[in-house]
Amino acid sequence: MSHGNYINLLHYKIFAFAEPSQFDEFLVPTQSAACAVSKKYAMAGLEKIFPVEFRSTGSQIFGGLRDRFADTPPAAEPGTIMLMGYPMNAHRYLDEAGAYSKIRLDLELRLVGVLKRLGYTVIYKGHPDRRKEVAGIFDGIADKVMFERFETVWQQADTILFTIAETSCLHTAMCSNRRLVLLDLEDT
Repeated sequence: MSHGNYINLLHYKIFAFAEPSQFDEFLVPTQSAACAVSKKYAMAGLEKIFPVEFRSTGSQIFGGLRDRFADTPPAAEPGTIMLMGYPMNAHRYLDEAGAYSKIRLDLELRLVGVLKRLGYTVIYKGHPDRRKEVAGIFDGIADKVMFERFETVWQQADTILFTIAETSCLHTAMCSNRRLVLLDLEDT
C-alpha cells in the first residue's frame, strides 16, 4: 500500500514526473490501478524516454479490509466526526493549491469550529508523525485529539472527514462501513 501521494495523484500533472520514471517495472495493488497509472504515464509521453512496465501485485488487501470491517458496530457516540489532519510540516508543496500546513491548519481549525457549532462531536485525528508539530493546538477546541494510526481508531467515529485525497488512510476508510466526506478544494 502506498503511503498516500502517487496512488491518488492521477489527475495531477506532477504525477508524470514522479516515481515511475525511475524504474523499469512499477508495481501497484490491482490490475485496474496498473491500467490507470499506465495511461496517465503514457499521456505525459515519458514512456518513450523511460519505458516502464506497470504490473499488479494482485493484492487483495482492500477486499480483505472491506470484509473485515463490514460488521464493525456503529460508533459508540452517533454524530461523531473524525477530521483527518493534514500532515503538518514546513514544506510548501507547489504542485497543488493549498498544500501548505498553515493554510490547512486554518482550514481545520475553522472546520472544527463549524462542526462543533452544528452540534457534532469532533475528533481531530492528527498525523502520527506530526504529534510534536500539532500538540496542543486542537486541545479544548476538538472534543478529542488523537495521533494513533488510523487503522486502530477509525471505529470511534460514524463519519470521517478528509480535506485531502492524497492519504493512504482514504483507502482504508473506503473499505469501512462509515460515512466518508472528502472536502475537495478547487484546484487541489
